[in-house]
Amino acid sequence: MVTFNLMQSSSARWQIRTRPNRHYPFLSRHPWVMANALAHATLREVIPEGGSDASEPQSAESQTANEIDDETADSDPTERQLPACGEIIDLLDYDGNWIARGLINPASRLRIRLYAFSAEEQIDETMWADRIEQAVARRRLTGPANPQGGERLIFSESDRMSGLIVDRYADCLSIQITGGALIPRVEMLIREVTAAAARHQTPCQRILVRMDDATVKHEGVSEETLAQLRSFTTLDSEADSTVWYQHNGLEMAIDLQDGQKTGGYLDQQLNHAAAASYMADRRVLDICTYTGGFALAAARAGAKEVVAVDSSERALEIAKRNAERNQLTNVRFDQGDCFDDLKERRERGEQFDAIVL
Repeated sequence: MVTFNLMQSSSARWQIRTRPNRHYPFLSRHPWVMANALAHATLREVIPEGGSDASEPQSAESQTANEIDDETADSDPTERQLPACGEIIDLLDYDGNWIARGLINPASRLRIRLYAFSAEEQIDETMWADRIEQAVARRRLTGPANPQGGERLIFSESDRMSGLIVDRYADCLSIQITGGALIPRVEMLIREVTAAAARHQTPCQRILVRMDDATVKHEGVSEETLAQLRSFTTLDSEADSTVWYQHNGLEMAIDLQDGQKTGGYLDQQLNHAAAASYMADRRVLDICTYTGGFALAAARAGAKEVVAVDSSERALEIAKRNAERNQLTNVRFDQGDCFDDLKERRERGEQFDAIVL
């Protein structure tokens, strides 16, 4: 486990080289550098000649380089000094040519997340603020915002912010951290996302910060750090974590605290609407319905009957509330494992006109 210091990381700069011939994906701007692509013995803190500020980029010729040989390139770095999680690091190819700049997490197999592919570009608050503003502005290209609706504001690598997902549900921001290297910057990221949302006509009053159990394990996040991360949540109570928002013309509730992903599947909104256009007068089966996205859209579009299946009792409770809120009586919810459920329906000879799977 790695204990994170929830402060802005220092200006100390590190460098590491890839193993021979493992640099090509990063020349194409692939943002993930796995540990097995790195020559770990080449990790070093940059000490510019003359003791100038380490945050200033230096040419390879002006820096003191470690000796590299085949016997040490793959050595275990656990006995050597390591950068703190979230520190800035420059990625070089095996011959020492600069490739990209990112943030390192020594505890993760996904060792470095890359954010800058120009040596002049710095990973600082200005960079994050600019990228957040650009991401939220892009969401407005498809039309004016609905303050009571839901939308994905930040979509990780798609917005050049690997490790950060932000969904908005009405006046709530659900912030999912998928990269431990971002944890030292969470407070700043929340501030910038909240400000950008307000500038673009969707002010948000409540915030939930979450990190799923699998990510906590793979990113080496300690219990202490996880508690600090969750302290940024501003929801008043467990009951407050159930939020209503407008979704394809429906009033929908999601559980921000215990729901899957960020609480809902906002990236599926257009798919829910597109699928519903085929469902009028049909008998529909929606497998893994969760809170009813496909099922309720089909029911509202005039499906003759909708059967929605999920293994989660909690998800089905919310789906039923959503159906009642929208006065949809042509949908039924069944709890069960999807594989068993489909097998049993086949054995009964049950038939449907449309299946969402």
